[in-house]
Amino acid sequence: MSSGKTDMTVAERQAWRVRMVDEYSDNDRFAALGFSLDGKKNFRIKATGDVISFDRACAVQIAKLADREWWVARFPNDTATRYSMSEVTEFLCRATGRAGLYVGADIGE
Repeated sequence: MSSGKTDMTVAERQAWRVRMVDEYSDNDRFAALGFSLDGKKNFRIKATGDVISFDRACAVQIAKLADREWWVARFPNDTATRYSMSEVTEFLCRATGRAGLYVGADIGE
């Protein structure tokens, strides 16, 4: 496989995207619970069991999901594999979409 994402074939790029969504759906740091009716993306932090909900991914929100080192290992900041926040957001949205509708425990109480 190529060293940078821009050198990937279409098939390699598609396989990479599937692997990334898999990783954002469930990993050692967090698991995607799904999206709620108000459009929020919901994740469970595995270390604490806390549920984190946000409207859109931003640096402040994703820092709540995993530490900086975890993100840097997956999104290195070099010219060959530079990823944008929009890609991280896309993967997080796809992960919650894959999980489906999330109804929190406090609904209906």
